[in-house]
Amino acid sequence: MLTPAKINLYLRVLGSRPDSFHELRTVFLPLPGLCDRVEVVKTERPGLQLSCNDASLPCDADNICWRAAELFLAHFGLEASHSITLYKHIPVAAGLGGGSSDAAAVLLSLLQLHGLQERKEELHALATQLGSDVPFFLDPKPALGSGRGEILEGLPMAGKLNLLLINPGFPIPVSWAYQNMKRPKNATVPDEKQLCQAMAEGDCKKIAAYCWNDLEFAIFDKFPILQIIREFLLSRAALCVHVSGSGPSLFAILAPETKEELYAAALKQYGDFARIFLL
Repeated sequence: MLTPAKINLYLRVLGSRPDSFHELRTVFLPLPGLCDRVEVVKTERPGLQLSCNDASLPCDADNICWRAAELFLAHFGLEASHSITLYKHIPVAAGLGGGSSDAAAVLLSLLQLHGLQERKEELHALATQLGSDVPFFLDPKPALGSGRGEILEGLPMAGKLNLLLINPGFPIPVSWAYQNMKRPKNATVPDEKQLCQAMAEGDCKKIAAYCWNDLEFAIFDKFPILQIIREFLLSRAALCVHVSGSGPSLFAILAPETKEELYAAALKQYGDFARIFLL
């Protein structure tokens, strides 16, 4: 099963919650052009087995895919005798939702493997236990997220955006991004309703104008290379450049006529240390 990445076109933090999470308004956009792959099969050997092509990731209960399988099997009263193979391509700890997408794929794969499709609605509660972004990946379509991000409302979107992604190769812990959030006092925050309307119209310039991320101001201050990359892209006609989620990946919305030139310029300037994707 292919597991897509995502970006957050919009992320506004409304405040802290008693459960230690934050109340959010966010707009998710799936990226089917950037995917991991997850395979789940039954085995004769009891227990769970997990393998991954990325040696930096754990292959035990510290991996969200393992935890997703354990949660699913416990909920449905099934014995563990499964092998999970994870092929990573999405950058790790990058604000692109790779781990959340992989976990959702494990839930969906197990549901299909055990013929439990009629109980698919039960996966939402399991996904929410695994992470705030995981429910989105159960049906990855453009969506407005509220609550922790797990309350989802599908959004119509006309056309496809031309996107450039740049991952600088270092992680940012989600907890750090939220703990250090600092929105400028004079900031004018766009209304997500304006963005949703622009998406329905398919107007890439309006979409770019209404993108927002409350977390990116502290991130740009802490990691000036990201601000340098942002200014580089804007100086070459990117319509907007923002941090996705808790970072550090940047996304730029491009006009169709500039996308190839900007992609080539970014590769030349930053390709020696960053992963760069044109989607």
